[in-house]
Amino acid sequence: MQYQSAAQFSKSSPCTNVPIHCPICPSSISQVPQTICKYNALCYLASEHSTGTTITGQLLVDIFISKEEEKALKFEAEITDLYRKEYNIPDTDGLLDGKKERDQTQFLQFHQTNLAPKDLR
Repeated sequence: MQYQSAAQFSKSSPCTNVPIHCPICPSSISQVPQTICKYNALCYLASEHSTGTTITGQLLVDIFISKEEEKALKFEAEITDLYRKEYNIPDTDGLLDGKKERDQTQFLQFHQTNLAPKDLR
């Protein structure tokens, strides 16, 4: 299936929650890559890859959700901002603002320190 148009935000179709391949997981025996829904990617990474795993730059791009998309889908900006601050998650729009390298580093640090279940830290 082709999801290229669905993966692009537009005001008439703001949801970009498409299946993405997990580059960390090995392919199945039939060489089919593990797929996850974009909006569930952080939870998936936390449950399946919480220790000793590096998130690729492409995966960061694949799971990017802009503030414009969040607003169009009626996400409450204040709640999102508080959650990001509490868990030290960089603002995803920063990836597009020329701060990509710094935000990737922050995101990787977040992944390594905060995604493990609290009882395992």
